[in-house]
Amino acid sequence: MSLVDKANALSKKAQARAIKAYPARVIKGSDPGALSVNMNNALANAAHRLSLTEKRLMMFAVAKVDSLRVINQRENLPVHITAADYAKAFDLDMTTAYKDLKAGVDKLYGRSIEWNPTSRVTGHGRDLRWIAEKEYHRKEGWVEMHINASLLPFLTHLRGQFVSYKLSQASGLRSVYSWRLLELLSQFKRKGWRQDELDSFVHAMDVGDTTYGSNFAQLRRWVIEPAVKELVEKDGWEITWDPIKAGRKVIALRFDFKRTQQRSSV
Repeated sequence: MSLVDKANALSKKAQARAIKAYPARVIKGSDPGALSVNMNNALANAAHRLSLTEKRLMMFAVAKVDSLRVINQRENLPVHITAADYAKAFDLDMTTAYKDLKAGVDKLYGRSIEWNPTSRVTGHGRDLRWIAEKEYHRKEGWVEMHINASLLPFLTHLRGQFVSYKLSQASGLRSVYSWRLLELLSQFKRKGWRQDELDSFVHAMDVGDTTYGSNFAQLRRWVIEPAVKELVEKDGWEITWDPIKAGRKVIALRFDFKRTQQRSSV
């Protein structure tokens, strides 16, 4: 056996020991307002295909995952969410919370992440479901979602190249576009600017299937400007942005930004 083979074998054994000692787990008993959403940048840049209600429920589940633990990809990860905690996290009444839990978990069960922005054109792509199992108990007021085991590498044992933000930063947002822009900008919060090709931005903002994705004037009016405005007003950001053109065609977008306060009132 070569030195490389021996090193790889030792590495696999060390990882197996780490998984056994520190399996992926859920943070229990935490104040919803103190939870942080953490995910690998590859997942943050993918198309999430979620409505606002589905996004709230899924990111609440993600925030309850201990992102520092070593992964165990062999098992789905169950996450328990109560209507009371959900209502508290997003400042909702209990009637709305019960309704959102039921509708959200039912829709989530059929939702997939789309990784490749050109997959619909090339016919080659990879989709990954958010959850593998679901339970809903209306009388007890809780749901249990089993996060897909194949998704855990993007949520746990994060070491560099990941985005992190407080769940409370998104709790007052009323548009999923604002939430997606929050995630995209938060990846570069230390750098203070981000530039994306237009196609990649459209993909990440989940508007590739809409007229917004093919009409820049509509993208500006209905997606970018409202999202920027909401983040400025509700989460204390300063954001300027500019389209980058090749001739008359917009080919990329640049955002310059900083977050100036923890959070303004909703």
